[in-house]
Amino acid sequence: MSSTSIERAPDPWVGRRAVRVHTRGDDLFAASGLFAAAELAAYPWERTVTADEWLGAVATVSDHQRLGSPRLPVLLRALRSAIDGLGGVVHLRHETYALLSRRF
Repeated sequence: MSSTSIERAPDPWVGRRAVRVHTRGDDLFAASGLFAAAELAAYPWERTVTADEWLGAVATVSDHQRLGSPRLPVLLRALRSAIDGLGGVVHLRHETYALLSRRF
């Protein structure tokens, strides 16, 4: 009999950083009487990408696409030079936000 590991989504209440209590407009969760007050939580995460990955993404941004040829390649060369001068990678910091409420 083989063992199979099942990957589950993380518990949204563990490892989060509370940002603030939900205060924009009416809290429809709490108003329903079925849920506790909603809370906005943030989950910080980081990622490091190579210069090629970064430039591949930058080249798809609509403002950059509108530069057209020959201006877009000039921008990409300048960015590559800057990234290479800083070690060849780009360190990204992100936060994913979730509106959470416990059901009664």
